[in-house]
Amino acid sequence: SRLHGQLWRRQELFLYISRASRGLPRIATCRSACRRALRTLLRDPLQLGWRVISPRPYQSSAAVAVRQSWLRGGRPLVVAPTGAGKTVIAALCIAGATAPVAISHTSTLQEQLQQRLGLGVRSLTIQALDAMGPAAARALLQHTDRCVIDEAHHFVSGGSWHGVLFAALPVGCHVVGFTATPARLDGAGLGGPGGFTDLISTASYSALLTAGWLCPIDVPALPVGSDPVAAYLAHGFAVRSSGGAVVASPWRPGVLFTTTKAGAARAVARLRAAGVRSAVIDADTTPAARRVAFAAFAAGELDVLASPMALSEGFDCPRAEVCILDRACHGVALYLQCAGRVLRPHPGKRAALLLDCRGAAARHGSPTDDRLYSLEGTAIRRVVRSAAPRSARSAAPVSAVVAPVMRVAGGVLRSVWAWLQSA
Repeated sequence: SRLHGQLWRRQELFLYISRASRGLPRIATCRSACRRALRTLLRDPLQLGWRVISPRPYQSSAAVAVRQSWLRGGRPLVVAPTGAGKTVIAALCIAGATAPVAISHTSTLQEQLQQRLGLGVRSLTIQALDAMGPAAARALLQHTDRCVIDEAHHFVSGGSWHGVLFAALPVGCHVVGFTATPARLDGAGLGGPGGFTDLISTASYSALLTAGWLCPIDVPALPVGSDPVAAYLAHGFAVRSSGGAVVASPWRPGVLFTTTKAGAARAVARLRAAGVRSAVIDADTTPAARRVAFAAFAAGELDVLASPMALSEGFDCPRAEVCILDRACHGVALYLQCAGRVLRPHPGKRAALLLDCRGAAARHGSPTDDRLYSLEGTAIRRVVRSAAPRSARSAAPVSAVVAPVMRVAGGVLRSVWAWLQSA
């Protein structure tokens, strides 16, 4: 009844199962049930929560870098843009673990991690771990050998969540954090004593755009203080061509970020009055109501979801096409998190749209600009191209093209002159 690491080829994809027998007792305790579980696993791995995945090259490289950091006794932090597939990297990192655990700070992220990482991974929120007390938390995680922290920029060294988690984890547990934005508005670094030791940067935005794993985004110039509802009604329609006539239906699916819950409710009321199907998602929305709203949005039954903060992290719907910012986003991390909700590719989605009504794009640049990251608490910096190298690059091709042309022209003139003389 023991199944060691093997490699299956299934529909041109690879499924890697490392010591699956360690996870099977969680599903079935008796020998006959283990046999049934093994047969099910061989027939259809997805029924037991095992994922059939084909990692992208940068995902495999990031997982290798994480394991190398663990061998050095490090605590790595993986930085990957929104939509780059951090969960796939996490699955590769915990392959072969005896008792892996995934930690997040919202119930939405907890459900996503449990669903995507499989039944063999315990998914917990840091709030639940804190509520049970230090002794109960240590007893619950006493056998944990690998820990995945999602949205790890919330777990700053010296913070309350950081203390709760690392007081419960056993000595020798391998920890890896994942985030798209390794920066905080308070300027605190994610490194330092007890923090992350290695920063592993995966693929850049430009590389993901070139490969088609993210879609480009248009950022029209809007005056600061613009009305977000009016901006969406002006730009948020999907233009279709029907027999030569241009029609504007349906509305492009969008996500509206406001400062307050009252602001989200007022915006939704105005959108509904204009015929746009919309709903509010906030901290008071129950998990069941969120699932219903998310499913309706994914199915095309809702056009706009409005929220103060509940959708800035963990909301993954490739159908989302328009990001409406009605909040300042003074920190670049929040700006990138909000705009990242609409960068995932989707059939028929040529480009996303950012309607910035508060001047965030002017402060932080395009959401798809390449960035420089650090564990030292410095702000995320854009990669700015210098004007001097560009002029040097433009001069080189001119000389490289003109010189051959002049040589060819000179040869033609000499040939013509020789022919005239011979005649």
